[in-house]
Amino acid sequence: MINALHILQEAVNHYKQWFAAEGAESAESLQLALQHACEQTLSEINNLYRQYTEHQLAEHAVQHCHRLLTNMHNTLHEEPPADSILLELLAAMIEQYELSYESYLQHTCTLSRYAAYELREAVLLRLNNVLPALRQKNIPTVYLTELSSAINSLFTKGKLPELKFSHRHYLHTFLTALEEMAKDQRKKNWTTRFLHILINYNFNHIGFFNRWKERQASLLSNEHRHQNLSLLQKQEEDLQFHIPVPTYSYDPLRPSLATYMSDYLRTTLEGIKTEIEENPMLGEEVLLSTFNSHELTICFHYSYRAKLFRYPTKREAAKAFSRYVKSKTGKKISYKTLEKFDKPVLESASYSFYRKFSEILAQLKRDFGL
Repeated sequence: MINALHILQEAVNHYKQWFAAEGAESAESLQLALQHACEQTLSEINNLYRQYTEHQLAEHAVQHCHRLLTNMHNTLHEEPPADSILLELLAAMIEQYELSYESYLQHTCTLSRYAAYELREAVLLRLNNVLPALRQKNIPTVYLTELSSAINSLFTKGKLPELKFSHRHYLHTFLTALEEMAKDQRKKNWTTRFLHILINYNFNHIGFFNRWKERQASLLSNEHRHQNLSLLQKQEEDLQFHIPVPTYSYDPLRPSLATYMSDYLRTTLEGIKTEIEENPMLGEEVLLSTFNSHELTICFHYSYRAKLFRYPTKREAAKAFSRYVKSKTGKKISYKTLEKFDKPVLESASYSFYRKFSEILAQLKRDFGL
């Protein structure tokens, strides 16, 4: 297959020499000659390809030939001044080659710099057009910001993943799905549908996953463990209905977005289940008080001494009290703090607690004539 490239190389050399000598006057005839050479080259490549009897040898030849075509195109792209006609003709030929041998190139081959630039311009134009419509559907800004950052990253030298041949088809199909959703005028949960598109088309950008994970954490309550359990289980079940299409991937070298999400949900669920098993009362409602921690300590101490709690030891009573009663700042008081009775530390709180308890006694006298 590589031997066929001499046809193209000679035609390119001829084109450059004659164009330099004749200028624009002979451009049309030179263009036709170059087009014919491109067709001849592709035809000869196809003939040579059919002579391979082993898949591995054919695959190696296709990929090697593609690298040489890409290098030739890059060289022409970097030569000053760049000839747009020459670049466009070779780009069209390489694209036809890639379509013919797509199965050999999907996850391994890079695009020429010219093709990458053309793809970047087309993709960013579509992205910038679709983002405002997605914002109007109240999709979280952090999601859309990460989406834009990830797509721009593909066209940034030195960033991973590297732009590959497979991204041309992937980005076209992925953006088409987003555009269809953006045009939909129905009333739906668009954030959920947006996530389903990213899962199905395997937009496995680690930054996007991190933003999703942060949002998940913000939705979980520190107090209502059983509600968290139900929420996560429903999401885990829903995820089973959205399996990524195997041929699509933002980053072919990473696990799928669905895998990242499933692992996070499973780990979080296991953690909550363990907490509930170790402390069955963890998810129960708590009592909110107007006392500070010192006042609560005094309240607990004298309530325990008056035998208001049915626990065999003070420690067990303190653990139960700590579990269900919060201070006025919304914090639980450690059972170890409740067990201590440091009079100098608690003296100031004793006055305020005494006044509140005196009000209770006075009201009892008024109500019951005690």
